[in-house]
Amino acid sequence: MDKSLINVKFPAIKHWEIDAVQDINFWFLPDVSEVQLIFKDFKFDFETDLVLDENGYLDPIVYTADINFGESYLYHDNPIVAFVMHQIVYFGIVIIENSVYFVGQYIFTNMMGPVMDDFLNHYMFEFSFPTMVRGQWAWDLFTFDFRNTQSPFIGEGYIDLFLHGSLLYEGEGCDIVADNLEFNAD
Repeated sequence: MDKSLINVKFPAIKHWEIDAVQDINFWFLPDVSEVQLIFKDFKFDFETDLVLDENGYLDPIVYTADINFGESYLYHDNPIVAFVMHQIVYFGIVIIENSVYFVGQYIFTNMMGPVMDDFLNHYMFEFSFPTMVRGQWAWDLFTFDFRNTQSPFIGEGYIDLFLHGSLLYEGEGCDIVADNLEFNAD
């Protein structure tokens, strides 16, 4: 890629085991057996860039995505059922891994933006602020608007975010003109 990207390596599940007892009362193959579904070393990796939309929200543009189920496996006591279920589960794992490899960038590009917006409360942080008058036990709610003014710059090991930074009280605030910061080298 000719641009710097955020490289996310997310080890989602280290070890998760589901144990159950399966009771098959089918006339041809009745059986009671134990089943174990083990997810081990499940990883989700992706590379993304962040761009600004018209609301000041950051939308990820995913360039690569990869899901790896690691050493996940299905154990079953009955060999016939184990063979059939293993083929179904393993085939599903292969479909998911290959689908994410080939079309994951399109799926996650359109899916992660709204999730990020909701998770960050539409880039608004509400907090209570006590009165500055000593002896008074009053407080009020303020909202910090941390929407972005331009797309962030992603560098080697860092990211520059350009935040609006408005402080609102009951929905009203200052009309701050969003502009880039310039640092004086002196």
